[in-house]
Amino acid sequence: MDQITNDIWIGSSVDANDRDALRREGIHSILGLDGCQREIKPDKLGVDRIEVVELVDGRGNRPEVFLRAVAVSHFSENR
Repeated sequence: MDQITNDIWIGSSVDANDRDALRREGIHSILGLDGCQREIKPDKLGVDRIEVVELVDGRGNRPEVFLRAVAVSHFSENR
C-alpha cells in the first residue's frame, strides 16, 4: 500500500484483504474499484465499511459510476 494523503491509501485487492496492515495503518474504510471485495464483510477485515464501485480500465465507465466512486471516497475521507 502507498499513502496518498494523511487519510487515503491506495493498494491492490491483496493489500485491501490484509487485516494486519489495515489495522496497523488505522484504515477504517475500503473503496474497492474492481469488485474483489464485493462479498467480504467489513468485520472480517476489521474495518467499519466496505464500498464497491466497479470501474473498468480505460474508456467505458459511465460518468455517474465514476462520480459515485468520487462521492464515496469523499465521504470516507471526511469520516
